[in-house]
Amino acid sequence: MMSKEELAKLTQATGELAQQALSGQHDLAAAQLLDAQLAAVRDEAQASSALWLTWQEARRYLDVAVAAMQPREETIVEKAFRLSQELFHLAQLVAGGQIKDELREQARRIDAELRALPLELLPETDRVTVEQTISEGQLDVLYVLADGNAPTSLRLFYFRQAQGNSDVS
Repeated sequence: MMSKEELAKLTQATGELAQQALSGQHDLAAAQLLDAQLAAVRDEAQASSALWLTWQEARRYLDVAVAAMQPREETIVEKAFRLSQELFHLAQLVAGGQIKDELREQARRIDAELRALPLELLPETDRVTVEQTISEGQLDVLYVLADGNAPTSLRLFYFRQAQGNSDVS
């Protein structure tokens, strides 16, 4: 019979796998191994309510991990946040002194993708949030295209301030 400590370690491992999967790190082999281990203790665990509850928690974590590993289409909200973050990263590079044609080209491409998002398909509550995200991204695009000689987004302002740049615009 699996001890509580062993099951706690298994639960911790499934939780860590879920966190990794949600951050884009996919380890299907580890998920399959944990799935087999959970299946092996399921029947024993049902006999003890405390073990059963711990097993259920580990199972939920593993289900989250496996679901996160499955290919799925990115939502409009997720895509808007991802693209805006990519633009912020480019603006950070320019703020750090990297001024290159390829950065400007990337910014144009990402901006076009961001502007093409079908916001009309979003519920009003999501649309407001996404529009704010897009606005920040558009300020970052302008900053990149102007080689750092344009007003910054708020997030870039705080980034530059944290970097010790006293010439924050």
